[in-house]
Amino acid sequence: MQNTFDLKKFLVENRLTNNSRLLAEAVEVPEWLKGKLADVHSKPGQGSIFAKPIDAVVKTVQQVVDGAKNVDQVANSTGTLTISSPGIGYNLVLPMAQALKLPGAKQGEVEKVEGPNKIKVPSVTTTAPLSQFTSDKLTVIVRPKKDEAGAVIPNEYIVLSAFPGDPDIPKASEWGGKFAVIIPGEQSVNEEGELRELKPEKWRAIPVPTEYSYRLVYMYSDKPEYQIFLKAEPKQRDYISFLKIAPKPMEVGDGIMVLDRENRKVDSYELTQSTIGLLSPYNGAV
Repeated sequence: MQNTFDLKKFLVENRLTNNSRLLAEAVEVPEWLKGKLADVHSKPGQGSIFAKPIDAVVKTVQQVVDGAKNVDQVANSTGTLTISSPGIGYNLVLPMAQALKLPGAKQGEVEKVEGPNKIKVPSVTTTAPLSQFTSDKLTVIVRPKKDEAGAVIPNEYIVLSAFPGDPDIPKASEWGGKFAVIIPGEQSVNEEGELRELKPEKWRAIPVPTEYSYRLVYMYSDKPEYQIFLKAEPKQRDYISFLKIAPKPMEVGDGIMVLDRENRKVDSYELTQSTIGLLSPYNGAV
């Protein structure tokens, strides 16, 4: 006689483990989540973005759902699990009234992905640096899992998305002009000719060696060779030494950022006329 007993099904239906303890709900973190987060939450333009590599974000998401004790209740109500995760990202969706008070605010429009759809929403470009919008909040969207026929699978759930920033922002289709995607200063020169900070994508791909705690990067270049690592917070001499190897010619206003191990900006230094005088023997050298 064929044994048709399904142990996994039995455990799920009876919510038991081998130790007769309550079985935690099964929550799937799908493979496609990485691609979705990379497309929507890795660079400014559609909303809040992550400061950490997407692989690291997905690991954190897995830890969130593994440690959640009320998945069933959350998945069938708000669908959101929000935790504090230091340095997780940048909050780039703000109420319109707040967005328009940002320095150099200019209204526009961007296309934002919502589920299978793309919708147009308001945007505000600002000269404020990305570092101004740092957020430690991470929200994970969890919903009941369904089979191919659309029926809910008991005690099984799936992560649909995750994002940093304000968890109380409504869906983009419900904004009604009351919220805006923030696009911080990213270009090296804006329309008024003022220097603006670049987002250091390439630096993020180069981890800080274990023995170091900080790195100095040239503020207006994405070339990873224009960086040095430090074991302690930089002093004036470190700034001067770094500027000697920075791109030339240098001008007043050029500068460098200090990033910590999590790629968060902790300080910056701008080149002054007096500093240029100190560096004059190096002008023209690369």
